[in-house]
Amino acid sequence: MSGSIGRGRTIRIFLADGSPNGVLTAEIMNWIGKVVVAPRARLPDLVARAEVGRTGVYVPR
Repeated sequence: MSGSIGRGRTIRIFLADGSPNGVLTAEIMNWIGKVVVAPRARLPDLVARAEVGRTGVYVPR
């Protein structure tokens, strides 16, 4: 990964319900990807989010 040293990135984390233990989204600025995370007990809340309707990789935690 030459050339990547010293190049910082900004990650924006959104706590959908205000709790770090609930549904959250994360984005690296200037990148089109998005991460959506939720505990298994909150899967109904996760499925209700618009982001889940898009193509992606889904990994339970």
